[in-house]
Amino acid sequence: MSGFFTIASREIIDRRAVLAAAGFAALIPLLVPFAPGLAWSSASDIRGAMAWIVGLGLAWIFAVFLGAAMIGSDLARDRLGFYFSRPVSGGAIWFGKLAVSWLLVMATEVIVMLPAAVLADSGVYFDFVHGEPWWAMVGLLVGVPLFLLVVSHAIGVMWRARSAWFALDAIVLVVLAALLWFRLAPLALEAPLAVVAIAGFLAVFLVVALVAAGWGQVSLGRTDIQRGHRVLSGILWGVMGLVTAASIGYGAWVTAVDPADLVRVKAVRPAEQGPWIEVTGKAVGRFDFMPHFLLNRETGACLRLSSAGWWSDSVVFSLDGKRVAWLDPIGFDQRQLVFADLGNERPARRETPLTFQWVKRLVLSDRGDLVAVFEKETLSIYELETGRLVIATRLDNEGSIRMARFISDDLFRVITGASSRSSGPQPVEIVEIDLESGLVETTGKVDPDLGGMADIDPRTWRFWFAYDFRTHRFCVIEGGSGRFRMTVRNGRTGAVEREFGVLPQEGNTLWAADGRLVRAFVEDGQGWVEVWQGDGLSKIRWPVGPAGRLILSGESMPGEFSLAVHSGSLEYDPMALRGVSLNIESGVVRQIEGARFPAAGWWMVYYGAPSDGRLWFGEGWTLMEWEPVTGTSKHLLGKKGEE
Repeated sequence: MSGFFTIASREIIDRRAVLAAAGFAALIPLLVPFAPGLAWSSASDIRGAMAWIVGLGLAWIFAVFLGAAMIGSDLARDRLGFYFSRPVSGGAIWFGKLAVSWLLVMATEVIVMLPAAVLADSGVYFDFVHGEPWWAMVGLLVGVPLFLLVVSHAIGVMWRARSAWFALDAIVLVVLAALLWFRLAPLALEAPLAVVAIAGFLAVFLVVALVAAGWGQVSLGRTDIQRGHRVLSGILWGVMGLVTAASIGYGAWVTAVDPADLVRVKAVRPAEQGPWIEVTGKAVGRFDFMPHFLLNRETGACLRLSSAGWWSDSVVFSLDGKRVAWLDPIGFDQRQLVFADLGNERPARRETPLTFQWVKRLVLSDRGDLVAVFEKETLSIYELETGRLVIATRLDNEGSIRMARFISDDLFRVITGASSRSSGPQPVEIVEIDLESGLVETTGKVDPDLGGMADIDPRTWRFWFAYDFRTHRFCVIEGGSGRFRMTVRNGRTGAVEREFGVLPQEGNTLWAADGRLVRAFVEDGQGWVEVWQGDGLSKIRWPVGPAGRLILSGESMPGEFSLAVHSGSLEYDPMALRGVSLNIESGVVRQIEGARFPAAGWWMVYYGAPSDGRLWFGEGWTLMEWEPVTGTSKHLLGKKGEE
């Protein structure tokens, strides 16, 4: 240790001019506010900004020059032998010089920044410091100067050696950087935080490798700069090669996820028919990466999809559940339309020639041979396999797309209108596109006819929409402030087919497979389910017990509806729900053991398709499947109690 302190004390004496320069630089933030033409901001703001700019800028400049001269200048002037002629080890020389250089840089930051921080009205200055994450501030103030010291030392030694090893250093650097870029850049699209963590890991070990390489260069290379260069390069690139391999391996492990690895399920959407579901969730140790799969819940077969830019409409199934299409990222702002045939034992990704920059929604035809693509204000329909454009049209209505579906092989229908939480009454417009003739026709437009609800506060307005694709009717519940109008309308013209009047509860509705309309609502703390017959004239009403809120999940089998019951109406906690099953013929209510929140239901309603009342989130957002015939539940995905 005596050798270390001897070297350190000598370095402080030799480099004391750095402290004097920092003292003069500290005057700049104090004097700049008095310069003319700066009245656009307060003096404290200007002082704070200048303190950061001058303090960091000067410290980083000093770090570069001190690092380059730390050992390199002694080697170039043949003065390093003086130290080795004394009873001083190479480690004492290296770490003594490194410690003093780093402390001088830290002292520069303190000397320049402290005066501006202690003056009156320096709150903005401290707000900036407190508003940033601690690790970012440590990296900025401490990590960057240390990195600049050791990297400028390494470059200085390599440059002064004037050997062919410098070209080899450059080649190895390019190769490692290229490997990291080509292996990790795609991961940045799916898990940016994981890439940030890898970058931090690389940065830390790069500094460690440079420190170790400098130690080795001084201790083993001694006064021979050529040998010191070889030692430095060997240690540096050996360590960084291992670190690069570990980083690439971790990046590969992040995306190497099976559905069984999910500990928490985020979203689920089933095909309208068949066993396939789309599922995304969270796995352990992968930061923000959200694995995204197509999963056959009967056989366990799966197809992993990219998680980049995942959104709720990014995957669409055909009606028979045998084909699926989705958008795959091919860059930071481009998406390619791809599809897979789910009838195959091992479905494989198949590409189309279609690429898009921004897509609002995809819709697949019943047979899966056509795809409708909603862009900003354009609807285009293509042949899926060939990419041939069938028709394109402009949609002038900027409202939400409430239903979009192929009614037949040559007819496509779009219903636009108010969102579920709109800013007040809004019209509903129905547009049909004839694929054979190319005719685009507005077949219906429903203007609000509120009657006695015209005085409702627009801020409380709600709009609930359920489309029945079997009979091509849609049910609308709209209103607010305890008054809701419920109607059933023709899917083509929007004409009222059944008027239910003004109701005191909002509720929510689903269509049964046989065309009956099912509505769930809460009245005076009691949950109720009303079932209207197909003619809309007669109804039955079943109680489901005390409730503060009801959510219809779907028809798990003909005549059997699943719904979630929440005990409270104010503090809404999804995990406080309980799942029940109601037979709409007999009124028998059964508890769905372990069920907390419907995993699929409103998704399917939104697309005008039958709902799946079998999939539920269990405790801890695990995924389970309810079997209504046996009354049992089967665990599918997720691990209770894990994150």
